[in-house]
Amino acid sequence: MLLTVTADASGAREAALRGQVVVVVDVIDMSTTSEAAYQSGALAIYGASPDRTASPVPTDPARMAKFAASEAKLRGAGLVVAAEPRTGPESLQRQTASRVFSALEEAGAAFQLIGNLGAEVTRVADFQGKVALVVSATGGVAFDAASLVHPRGARGVLTATVARAGKLRGRQAALAGVERALKLADEAGICVVAASAQSLEDVLAAQYIYELFLERIRG
Repeated sequence: MLLTVTADASGAREAALRGQVVVVVDVIDMSTTSEAAYQSGALAIYGASPDRTASPVPTDPARMAKFAASEAKLRGAGLVVAAEPRTGPESLQRQTASRVFSALEEAGAAFQLIGNLGAEVTRVADFQGKVALVVSATGGVAFDAASLVHPRGARGVLTATVARAGKLRGRQAALAGVERALKLADEAGICVVAASAQSLEDVLAAQYIYELFLERIRG
């Protein structure tokens, strides 16, 4: 199995083009929000870019929003949207990700809007049996960019973190992300992506998770 590690949305896109399962690591906060939601019973979690991004590669947040809405409808599930700023007013969250919210309104999707709060996200929303969409300027951008070109679309992109999430701590939380990716992987392999090469916590966490994959694969 091909196992690689890279950084940024551009690295995520390249891995997706190779057909690798892309594992986005954005410790503060996208992938930690995602893990907390998974541990609280979320059915599926996706990421989207805000309107403005410094990424040199294409993203399509409206497409991601419509996909998340369709997945929720298909599963007969509720939809939770976690957006940034994490503690800002709803009006600013909607302004920052207007393309996401316009697409959701166009799709007629009902949703709960919360902040991208990391591990604390389960204090403000019930994720049991629901689909989640996390709009984030780093992890969300990488997820969005990879989904746009992956042969499996958004279903070929996952998240992982080293932060506490739900009842999981450190290694346990990281292993949960590793196991999800291994179940999804095929001969194309897996790529661990630090959401931002400028965020040391993402770079170090991505390397740690990469080593966990090696440990798990080698038995």
